[in-house]
Amino acid sequence: MKTQIVLLTMIIGILASGAAWAATQSGDGNPQRTRFERVDADGNGRIDRQEFGAAREARFARMDADGNGAITLAELEDAARRDHAARRFERMDADADGQVTRQEFAALGDRMFEHLDENADGYLSMGELERRRHRGATTGAPAN
Repeated sequence: MKTQIVLLTMIIGILASGAAWAATQSGDGNPQRTRFERVDADGNGRIDRQEFGAAREARFARMDADGNGAITLAELEDAARRDHAARRFERMDADADGQVTRQEFAALGDRMFEHLDENADGYLSMGELERRRHRGATTGAPAN
């Protein structure tokens, strides 16, 4: 029963994050707008129930690695890892050219440092890092 609840929670989370993710992306380097435009099949700037359903079905098919019409916990975990890696890559690839240069990687590190340095004193304290750990991953600061 506990496994079923965990699996259901993960599926709902992935579907919800996929919808939120889709509701925000574009070719202008904004990953959310790009994903939104992929789901907005008719390009009218809105996602209707049919487009949302088609995106959901495509998402299910990608997660169902063995194509048996059901998602196992292992398949769900694999999909979550792939999605996490893709989101991190999109954050790092500032010019959306499909590769992360040393400069893009360094720029992300600079943004992360600024985000973590809550009091802007140019140093990271243990307290600042502990607060970040308790908050979890945040935008602009990749979680490890």
